[in-house]
Amino acid sequence: MAAYAATVTLAQPTVHKIGKLGVLRGVIDVTNYNSTKVAIAAITSRFKGVPTVLLGGCSSGGHLVFWDAATSSVKAFNPAGTLAQETANDLNVGTVPFTAIGVAP
Repeated sequence: MAAYAATVTLAQPTVHKIGKLGVLRGVIDVTNYNSTKVAIAAITSRFKGVPTVLLGGCSSGGHLVFWDAATSSVKAFNPAGTLAQETANDLNVGTVPFTAIGVAP
């Protein structure tokens, strides 16, 4: 079982400051999903404290995704059947756009 792996591609090189708030946009590519999450520091390290991260809802691989604030990572579900179940380990979830909002550095 390989480790959780995600790559972040930013739409802008720095956090856009609006007063004390900061906004960061881009795309997260979860290339290897694992139920043991690893914080995505490429997003969280750009803010003071914990940012709110909004995801596009469905990944390019067809998985339902949301930001898990407890682990600062993407959590993915397979929408097959009547009840969505967490995506199996070692799968490529695909890409999902994000917008992060938090206290600017």
